[in-house]
Amino acid sequence: MASPPLSVRRTRSPFPCRPPQLRVGDLLRPHLDSVVEEIAGEIRRQLPAYAHPADSVQGRRMVRTISTTVRGFVDAVDDPAPDWTPLTDLYAHIGAREASDGHGLDNMEAALRLSSQITCRRFISHAYDFGWSQETLSMLTESHFGLLAILVDAAAEGYASTREELATRRERARGRLRDVLVADPPIGREAIRELAKAADWTAPETICAVALRGPVGGTARLVPPTVLADWSGDDPYLVVPDPDGPGQERLMAALADACPGAVGPTVPVDRGAVSLRWARRAVALAGAGVLPDGGTVRCCDHLATLITAEARDWWRRRRRSTCGR
Repeated sequence: MASPPLSVRRTRSPFPCRPPQLRVGDLLRPHLDSVVEEIAGEIRRQLPAYAHPADSVQGRRMVRTISTTVRGFVDAVDDPAPDWTPLTDLYAHIGAREASDGHGLDNMEAALRLSSQITCRRFISHAYDFGWSQETLSMLTESHFGLLAILVDAAAEGYASTREELATRRERARGRLRDVLVADPPIGREAIRELAKAADWTAPETICAVALRGPVGGTARLVPPTVLADWSGDDPYLVVPDPDGPGQERLMAALADACPGAVGPTVPVDRGAVSLRWARRAVALAGAGVLPDGGTVRCCDHLATLITAEARDWWRRRRRSTCGR
């Protein structure tokens, strides 16, 4: 997974102005380990997504993240212009990892909220212990929520960037797969399965091609993700998986309404070129008035006409070849 571009930076500290002689960080630093331990324990207890054993890889990674975040906050409390790059990088990569794993950001945001509750509760406790003024307590609370917003922004940016990258990669893989499925000569089924896996597409046993009548635009292009489409050029087409399978009649009918053309015969998954060739032949015959020119033509309903036309063309080519000798 490529590292997402990181642009979540802050030139202003979220910490409000305060007397320079006040070193709040020095008062908080001795308590960091206990804070980290309490936050990690509560996250494991309250959030099932993070209920990993403390000595597991995920458990140790969670503790490192909490520790880095808490220490970063404490180190920045007394800095009028803190550098947020280490923390924004960390949370951008957390967001990217969640996107790559197919998760949302809800669990991460829930963990941050829980951490925030514990931190604020600690602030109030320390305010009594250290005799902090209301102004100091308010400063710490406001600073904490300012940092929380920065971290959420960084995670969201990393998440969005990776989602976009994955979507682009997936579309490219789907394009390669679509082209391979109608290639002549065909490639093996094992190669098709590998390409299908990269394209997040379940390889079926059978497919059919749908040749469309000329360029298609607008809402007609809104086909289900299971359908592989080539909208480019003057001869767009679709590849439909398992066209005769359960529940596919409704899909085929919807495609026929939205994308008029010709439905090729159902063929094995590695013989898509045959289906597309017959579908395009049917479109040409419909344009010539040999087949019905309204709506969508199904090749299996006009086999006699298609075979006759194909035989006629073959005979004409043969005669031209023979006469030219």
